[in-house]
Amino acid sequence: MQVIPAVCIVAPHRYAGKTKLVSSLITYLSSLGYKVASAKHVHEEIDVKDKDTQLHGKAGAMLTVAISEEGIAIFEWNKRLTIEATIKDLLDKGFKGLFICEGFKSSSLPKIALAISDKDDLFVKSLDGVIAVVAMPQLRTKLKQLSLQVFDFDQVDKLALFIKDFLVKRLTDALPRANCGKCGCGSCEEFADNFLRGLISLRDCKLLGLKQAELVVAGVKLQLSQYPQQVFADVASSLVKGLKGVPENFREIDLKIKLSSSTR
Repeated sequence: MQVIPAVCIVAPHRYAGKTKLVSSLITYLSSLGYKVASAKHVHEEIDVKDKDTQLHGKAGAMLTVAISEEGIAIFEWNKRLTIEATIKDLLDKGFKGLFICEGFKSSSLPKIALAISDKDDLFVKSLDGVIAVVAMPQLRTKLKQLSLQVFDFDQVDKLALFIKDFLVKRLTDALPRANCGKCGCGSCEEFADNFLRGLISLRDCKLLGLKQAELVVAGVKLQLSQYPQQVFADVASSLVKGLKGVPENFREIDLKIKLSSSTR
């Protein structure tokens, strides 16, 4: 599953209100029961200059763990990863929830752009993957010409729900869409919502990543989504199980059908 459950809040310059907006979104989404992680694009040194933890890194430590009553921080010194690769790594390690990222204008992640001044529409146009804009009231009419959803800075609740709905749909579209119920959810959409709430793991989807069937017609291999693959696999296995001489616990079926000219 390649979809990353994250959006980036980006702005044309510093002091545009990114941190305040990100913090407000985290608070609101958390109050609704969603598990929210954050990421920050840091342009300065990642640790406080000459603090013990930074000195450990300069001394050659591969990583440094700082533990206090406030929490735990892990510094992986000299590690270079994109935000996409970093979140994928966390997903592989079992992370459940969503990310609100501050910065990362050049990433491939979906973006919500901030517009403060009259020329910030040019900034919005220069970005890839913009799904919405948060703008000052006097810029709303101008920005709506870009066919994007536009929010005021005080519409944190509506923006948060927009982000949630966007990520649920994005995750649902990447799931098999079989609504099989094998994960315990009533639908793939419910599964996606529960994942963002931290209630279920991607590994709980029994069909995700499984290659159930492949179809070759007249020598042409067709690309099948997970749902038709599952249908072909279920129908074929059900028919084969009723035949005499079929081995128990078989894992693979090869079926070739030759059509007569009268059926074409």
